[in-house]
Amino acid sequence: MNAISYSNRMRAGITLSTLLLVMLVLALFPYSGKAQTYSGPIVITKGGTYTGHWESRDSNVSAVEVQTSEPVLILNSS
Repeated sequence: MNAISYSNRMRAGITLSTLLLVMLVLALFPYSGKAQTYSGPIVITKGGTYTGHWESRDSNVSAVEVQTSEPVLILNSS
C-alpha cells in the first residue's frame, strides 16, 4: 500500500510541476498573433499585382471580381 501511495504522490507532483511549467511559459511568452482585418469587396479593372485581404458578407457579391482582360496577379491574399 505504501508503494501505491508513493507512486500516486510522485505522479501528482510531476503533473503539478508540468502544469506550473506550462503556465510559466505562457506567462513569459504570450501569444501575440493579430486578428486578420479585411477590406470590403474589390473590383479589379486594370492588370497588375494585387495584395490584400478582402471579404464579402453578401453571398451574392464576390470578394474579388476581375473585370479586365489584362493579366492580374493576386499575391499573399485571403
